[in-house]
Amino acid sequence: MASTWNFPPEELQLNRGEIHIWRIWLDIPPREFEALQIALSKSEMERAEKFHFQKDRNKFLAAHSYTRWILGRYLQLPPEQILYKFNEHGKPELDHGDNIGSFRFNLSHSDSIGLLAVTNKMRLGVDVERIMHKDNIEEIAQRFFSAGEVEQLLAQPASQRVEAFFRCWTRKEAYIKAIGGGMSIPLNQFEVTFVSGVPPQIIQIGGDRSEAARWALHHIHPGEEYVGALAVEGQAIELKFFQSSGWP
Repeated sequence: MASTWNFPPEELQLNRGEIHIWRIWLDIPPREFEALQIALSKSEMERAEKFHFQKDRNKFLAAHSYTRWILGRYLQLPPEQILYKFNEHGKPELDHGDNIGSFRFNLSHSDSIGLLAVTNKMRLGVDVERIMHKDNIEEIAQRFFSAGEVEQLLAQPASQRVEAFFRCWTRKEAYIKAIGGGMSIPLNQFEVTFVSGVPPQIIQIGGDRSEAARWALHHIHPGEEYVGALAVEGQAIELKFFQSSGWP
């Protein structure tokens, strides 16, 4: 089922229980990059310089600059005044004291598309991946997926296996990002649904089904050849999908 992406209203407001998902196009014309860099911090610029290829550097700049512009619209701040703090695993949070309450966000980007999720109070994580055909997806699954997930993946027709793999991968990554554990949480220690036609769900976390029930998974369709996922702590939510009308 395709996600419906709408242009945002002039005034952005997060109501209780809402999550806003933003689709960000990362193929920005070269003339825009000087403007992009104005909003970024020194540490973000240093991270961008670590990319070997210029195209990857540019997409990183676009994703993180646009994130600042969007967060600034919610917080009514210029993008360069957005401040971050990081947990021990590197997950960013806003660092504006009590002025922003419990505003939360998470960013993911892959190739030409980024996804930014924002909400109040609820822990959340988002992931997007471009679906790319790999010859060794079974080997990767055996290494990172739970036994039940591997069994389900191998049961899929060969023609559907690659997309099923990425549905599983994004859902697991979204949960890892939501709890802020980084790679300290083994991917094979929890299990998600990912077979076409089966609602997204975390089945168990470390064998605990009651803990899994505290979390909701959502499938996101960012565009052709891409798959995305959202993990959120809590069930009673409303998702709104926004597509920017152009660079700010």
